[in-house]
Amino acid sequence: MQAQTKWMTKWLAALLVLGLFAGACKTTNNSANIGPDGKPIAQGKDALPPPEAQEEFKKAVEMIDSGDLSGAERALKKATKTAPNFSKAWYNRGVIAQKKGDTAKAREYFEKAEEVSTKLGAPAVNLGVMAIADGDRDKAFDYFSAAIEKDKYNPAAHNNLSVMARQRGEYKKAVVHARQSLAGDSQNVTAYSNLALIYYKMGYNDVAKLVVLNALKISEEDADVWNTFGLVELANNDVTSAVRYFEKAIDLNAKHAEALMNLGAITLSVRDYEKAIGYFNRALELDDKNYEAVVSIAVAKRGLGDLEEAEKMYLQVLEKDSENPLALFNLAILEHEHKAQATIMGIGRPDAPEDPVAQMEWNIENMKSAVKNYENARGYYQKFLAAYESPEGGEDEKVQDAQNRLSNLDELITTTYSQVQELEDGKEQLREALEAEKAALEAEAAAAKADAEAAADGDGGDDSGEEGAEGDGGE
Repeated sequence: MQAQTKWMTKWLAALLVLGLFAGACKTTNNSANIGPDGKPIAQGKDALPPPEAQEEFKKAVEMIDSGDLSGAERALKKATKTAPNFSKAWYNRGVIAQKKGDTAKAREYFEKAEEVSTKLGAPAVNLGVMAIADGDRDKAFDYFSAAIEKDKYNPAAHNNLSVMARQRGEYKKAVVHARQSLAGDSQNVTAYSNLALIYYKMGYNDVAKLVVLNALKISEEDADVWNTFGLVELANNDVTSAVRYFEKAIDLNAKHAEALMNLGAITLSVRDYEKAIGYFNRALELDDKNYEAVVSIAVAKRGLGDLEEAEKMYLQVLEKDSENPLALFNLAILEHEHKAQATIMGIGRPDAPEDPVAQMEWNIENMKSAVKNYENARGYYQKFLAAYESPEGGEDEKVQDAQNRLSNLDELITTTYSQVQELEDGKEQLREALEAEKAALEAEAAAAKADAEAAADGDGGDDSGEEGAEGDGGE
């Protein structure tokens, strides 16, 4: 794959949303809530709910299992009215509200569940996932952290913290959270998939493969696991297996955007541009804000020679996300390696004239225009470096690549200006030589004409004399 497309596609596991419904509390002896004086025990945080609240909760769980969400909500409402600190009931009210699309109510109920419990981590997890959806990653991090303060081995909270650490390039921290997630749920296939992805990012492909195989022992029906397996095999240079595993992920989940993007990247790398566009379009249909897919399609268009359409698509991305590093980098590549070359060749301009001096002027104009392409590219590389955020720790090859390209551009601009000057000087020398040659030819032609005219005049005088003599010698 070309340098500028090696990193076209990023693969991020989706944040784990906690399972929709918490399990019902175990039935307890009704007398457990009655004090020695025969009155109900005061309900503080994490206190055991009274029997009637537990009964309503049990009904709600049965209704949830049968699909009666409205009935479940009514039962849970009774439970929270009877026991205002019944955190699991508040939590499940939030889940039902979220299921019905009432985000505001869901947030309200999750916050209430979070407030009345010192042990239940689930509400904070779902609030964290909602914060992610709102684009507030810092707030999400705080919620996930709060969840494990209450529930030390909460698998969802740890896995989400692991994913966030992995995305920041903090791989050691990501491994710790992934393992703590598995400590909370040893059958958590999502945590296994994430852990494998972390090891893959660290370059430990053999370890990553072992983790994937362990996940597949638990379940072969998780599309994320197969997608991660494909990445690992791709890193091991087994492209055939990688393609097969990405396709398996799509078989399990036709809307698996990451697998579609990965297959697109592979087909793009072997220059099967039309097929690659097909995969990227499918990913784009799932999310019209998948700017990575848009840029990838543009790269394929560039490969097909449609530079105008490629540029148009890059600029469309920048209209919506002015600091999109992927679009900026590829615009730089377009100006640097493709538009400049096309400009130098005069593509899109009338053919070079036949006159030698005019031909040189045509080439000079092309080269001066190419310098503008180089300068545009330099600007885009600089914007890319300003917008791109390197993962924490270690050197970043993307930054180094852009810096190397900037150095190359400086050399190209200097060299091109030097060549333009040489052509300018050569053009004048050629013009002078052609003018001198023309003048010499014109002088030679004039001399030849004069000689011809003189010869013609001389021949005419002799003929007149002879005719006159013959006449005089007559009768």
